[in-house]
Amino acid sequence: MAPQWARISDRIGRKPTLLIGSVGAMISATLFGFSNSLPMAIAARTCAGLLNPNLGVVRTFVGELVTKDQQGIMA
Repeated sequence: MAPQWARISDRIGRKPTLLIGSVGAMISATLFGFSNSLPMAIAARTCAGLLNPNLGVVRTFVGELVTKDQQGIMA
């Protein structure tokens, strides 16, 4: 889902995308915690995977906030 979330973040912005990801993580964790069966747990984890754009978007967001001299060197 990373390429789709990247397109969405380019369209609506990084901050709203991160907000959607945070709310999605909260909802999916709650659903997973209250799941009574294996299919419900799998559905909650699927929701978590679909609604979590944070990995790629956070890296891009942080890269836009810091200057070149503040960025670490990736080995």
